[in-house]
Amino acid sequence: MEVMIASSDMKSNSGDEVKDGLLWKMLLPMTGQRSDASETLEPPFSQLSQQSLDKDTSNVKVFDVSLVKLLLRIDAVQPTLLSSLIAKLQEIATDEEEFDMNLDAFSCRQEVPRLIISHIKWLEMIVDPISLIRATLESITMLSTAVTDVEFDGNGMDVKQRKDSSNDSIGRSILLDMIGMLSDIVDDGAIAEDPELMESILGTLRDVRVQDPTLLIPCLDAVSSLQFTTEEQVETIINDALEALESVSESWLLPALSKFLVHNVTRGDSKLCMKTIDSFRRLKLGLDDEYLANDNVNDNGEDGLRGQIHERTDSEALMLEALSQGFTYRSDLSNALINAIKHTEPAQHGAADIYGYYFVVQVQSIINQK
Repeated sequence: MEVMIASSDMKSNSGDEVKDGLLWKMLLPMTGQRSDASETLEPPFSQLSQQSLDKDTSNVKVFDVSLVKLLLRIDAVQPTLLSSLIAKLQEIATDEEEFDMNLDAFSCRQEVPRLIISHIKWLEMIVDPISLIRATLESITMLSTAVTDVEFDGNGMDVKQRKDSSNDSIGRSILLDMIGMLSDIVDDGAIAEDPELMESILGTLRDVRVQDPTLLIPCLDAVSSLQFTTEEQVETIINDALEALESVSESWLLPALSKFLVHNVTRGDSKLCMKTIDSFRRLKLGLDDEYLANDNVNDNGEDGLRGQIHERTDSEALMLEALSQGFTYRSDLSNALINAIKHTEPAQHGAADIYGYYFVVQVQSIINQK
């Protein structure tokens, strides 16, 4: 029988590093010394090996699958193995020990989570999707608490990261990857089998973004890729996004929120459309005296103030661009905005009304030209 070897060697004196190194090898494509592969491997792998032999004249042949991927194809093994891989991600993300290791060991530490996530995302079939989804949600909840370490001022305006080490970087990367992985493991069959599963997903993502506002965009991306089964679920995510829009303290989050709302507000729901437009109209655009007098704005001196002003104006410009693009195909939102402006006293119009009205007129002009 041919002996499989890893495509990279790993030497370490630490037991944990040895375990990580072995897992790393199991996640990498298998390689072996060149021999008559067609006689030593099963038919599917002999064909795979023969293709490698035709393309490569070296003394090492590479298979397109890893040992972990092979094991994940076995129905009886997959659920237990997936649970172990999720647990390994948590272990790596929450390990508080500082690293003083050789380059191979540190690379292993970074590569193992990426490889695990890749194996899960590209599963050909999930034997028990509900258990995998719930395990992932539990991990996201745990990691958002363990990895996120932020503090707010009295007004909830300032978000400061107290830790900035390689451990935190790896942990946060794992958290972001697990949030992004949800769209790949959630399917209609699992939702149909467990109707409460979607509520758990939405609740977990809501809690995560409330705890750490910087995770708002990854959470919005995850929600956007899900298929909702009831109008109540759609209304829930829209109301949650509107709440975030009105309470957001970081201007760079405005474009993503605006684009999400324009794309996901239910067509034909006049009440929800009007509620969305009202939220946009209440936004304070530009630089008023209240903003310039804020202590957080002036902490970094003149250069810091200039940078924050540019950041805010750029974010508002991107937000207005997202709204303008959205109005080109959302006539219901455009009509709701026009009706709201018409029924507002002239002295009560804000900057958002002026920009919004301009966009609607411009869009209408383009449509008429077509």
